[in-house]
Amino acid sequence: MHYKPKQISEVSSNDSLVSLVGKVIKTNDNSFILDDGTGKIEIVSDFQVEENKKVRVFCSINNETLKSDVMQDMEGLDMVLFKKVKELYYKTGV
Repeated sequence: MHYKPKQISEVSSNDSLVSLVGKVIKTNDNSFILDDGTGKIEIVSDFQVEENKKVRVFCSINNETLKSDVMQDMEGLDMVLFKKVKELYYKTGV
């Protein structure tokens, strides 16, 4: 099994492993809110993360709850270019 790259708006109850890229807009004791421009989602996490940081989060989904398994710092990522590349992948079916 592998983590399927998704946009937040595409995450469904049928998913079990997803990867999401976005900006952390709010943190709590054991979770944070991620915004990728298509939506916002709460992710339960044991990792420390700061608000306004760009991250890629590899999540497992259980009972519609997203739990971060791995988190990657994406601060150097050009989000505009990243979205353009993703659109090309979607168009070509890769």
